[in-house]
Amino acid sequence: MKKLSLIFIIILSLLPIFADGVEKSKLAVMEFEDLSKKLPAKRLSNATEYIRAALVSSNEFIVIAKERQEKVMIKEMKKESYKVCNDKNCQIPLGQALSADTILRTTINFFGGIYTITSELIDLEKEATVKGASATFDGSEKSLRIAIDNIVEQITGKKPLNSQTTQSNRKTTNHSKLIFNGLQWSNKAHDTKTWNDAANYCENLNEDGYSDWRLPTLNELKTLFGKKNPVSFDAKSKLGDTGYFWSSSHFTSERFWVAIFGWSDAVPDGVDIYHEVRCVRDN
Repeated sequence: MKKLSLIFIIILSLLPIFADGVEKSKLAVMEFEDLSKKLPAKRLSNATEYIRAALVSSNEFIVIAKERQEKVMIKEMKKESYKVCNDKNCQIPLGQALSADTILRTTINFFGGIYTITSELIDLEKEATVKGASATFDGSEKSLRIAIDNIVEQITGKKPLNSQTTQSNRKTTNHSKLIFNGLQWSNKAHDTKTWNDAANYCENLNEDGYSDWRLPTLNELKTLFGKKNPVSFDAKSKLGDTGYFWSSSHFTSERFWVAIFGWSDAVPDGVDIYHEVRCVRDN
């Protein structure tokens, strides 16, 4: 009887690992590496914990606890091998010391006026990236959180439970038509999207009784620019937007112009990056 009870306990302990009939990977979430050297250390630490919590909630991985990771880190630091564990040469050995299957390594770059966050799932046995995700943001804490939500969704296929675009935030209210310079603008899309998804979203949108919406050109988006502030970069569009918005204007075959309302400026970006969307129609 005792033997049966022991077997039952072992089976129960294995259930989280083999949920849905698929063995879960043991994941160590590593500290963000800020290659831009522009973001506060506290914001980076908070961002690491935010993505760790989101991955725990996804139930796609067995995420190694922060406390255990810190204990192993301290132990490894006594070997004088590591000072700050935020580069690849440190994080791979740390993951191996944690007996993890994979690590999530995240870097932040700044180029062409845009911050880009990139996450890689690295298989420690192969020491190779098995999955990657990227998103852009404007450097603020709020936009970084939205970018992390995008990263988690790309990696897991699930929207984070604490995402800023959850169902509770999707309520809309009656509004007057948003008309500027002979164009009618739609409500902002609930979720950020890749360029192709943004174009399809506008093409299939039915709002205010109209179905002839389209993705706006860069020049059309520029008509919404507010007063530029070169110091704080906190301008707002005429519709109150501050984020990054897709246009239909080509830069190259794989890059399109993105309007940044917080800067009253525009930059090109890749079609697989996630940005916000406002559709337009000729009024």
